[in-house]
Amino acid sequence: MARSLLLAALLPVAFADDGCLHNNAMGDGVDHFTHKVEPIHSKNWDIAYFDTYKIITNKHLEQSYLLYLCGSEIPAGVNTDDYAATIEIPLKQVGLTQTPMVTYMEQLGARDKIAAFLTDEQYVWSPCFADRIEEGDVALLADRETDQTPVTFTGANAPDIANFVAFASQFDDPPFQDVVKVSESSEKSNAAIFEWVKFYSAFFNLEEVANDVVEAADFRFECIKEKTGLFATDSPTKPKVLWAYYSHYCGGWDVGECPNYYCEFAEACSVDILSSSEGSNAAAEALCFAKYMTTEEFVEFGKDADYWFYPNTNWNLTLTDFGDELASFKSVQDKAVFDYQGMGPNAWYERRLAQFYDAVDDMCIIVGTRPAGMLERLHFWRSVLDEDIPLSGSEATCTPEAAANILSDVDNDCALIKEEKTSSANGSSKFALNAAVSIILAQLFFVF
Repeated sequence: MARSLLLAALLPVAFADDGCLHNNAMGDGVDHFTHKVEPIHSKNWDIAYFDTYKIITNKHLEQSYLLYLCGSEIPAGVNTDDYAATIEIPLKQVGLTQTPMVTYMEQLGARDKIAAFLTDEQYVWSPCFADRIEEGDVALLADRETDQTPVTFTGANAPDIANFVAFASQFDDPPFQDVVKVSESSEKSNAAIFEWVKFYSAFFNLEEVANDVVEAADFRFECIKEKTGLFATDSPTKPKVLWAYYSHYCGGWDVGECPNYYCEFAEACSVDILSSSEGSNAAAEALCFAKYMTTEEFVEFGKDADYWFYPNTNWNLTLTDFGDELASFKSVQDKAVFDYQGMGPNAWYERRLAQFYDAVDDMCIIVGTRPAGMLERLHFWRSVLDEDIPLSGSEATCTPEAAANILSDVDNDCALIKEEKTSSANGSSKFALNAAVSIILAQLFFVF
């Protein structure tokens, strides 16, 4: 009997194919969540684990959600009224209200669980998700402004959206049974923004995958910083970088202000970023509730920058409107102006959230503080003066590279370093684990 119990303890906990407990077979006091997440970089979410349920909290909005394992019962002492929603997990299908959410789902390998999308599909970068939309497997909203009734396409997997959960931003109120608010945009660092993939993972019991992709992204970012630091020490002066664009809607120049995620890019690349919270454009401030510079202020502020990173898609229109004024800019004269459309117009607010290490790597190579690697890679940044905008979304092809998460990335030398170290460590740990189990089993059979 003792041998049977000990042997059972060595075996992994088994669930049914649907991820649910059946007849609560494991009994009370058993932790059914073998993989867990916790925030390391993020400030605005948290999670607590119990035997058969989790409590996850959006601290930015002060909203908590009770997630209980299907096949289990909510403990009698838990008051469901204390939570914004009570949700059975793992989720089988979800709705999304923003394009950045697509990347989090894809990094978890859960693209096929996106069953409704409440944003105009023309803003989707992912060609693989765009394919699912075109095939009719995703319910779309008929008219976001006036009609809050989603239209279900005729695809084989088109859902009844009234009966499942949606992830939404704090500004959205979609017509779903339960709505989970996410606030990754409230974070200030790249790692903290991407770490919200752990928040999503808790709803699918995919914490192990979330931990793996976060660890991979963190390693690559730190590896790039280290390589840049070693290379940049030979440079006598730091390049000056301008981060700014013209808002035609607000009617003023929006200039980067630190701290923010792009300031991390500058720090990692050993460059000086021009940062300002000033601006006297009263009309723009009245319309958009933020500080904007006038054209005269902006020319004085940015004309001497060595490189200009333009975080918008309207460079051609801006150059048409302000060509004479921008002609005095060193960056324009040197053709050193770059926008974020190197992977298409929508990748920056989608795929970049996971591949932020590639965005900073590109920047470091552009400004000359990191040597370009030997591998061919995708680039987020595009020279606005002599490079075309590539296809994306429904116009692009769903390749294996586009379909995979960042763990399959072999286009970054820091990714390869991580892969080599991981393979070596896994080989050693698997050998040690197998050896330990063999010893225990041998002792058991010897004793009994």
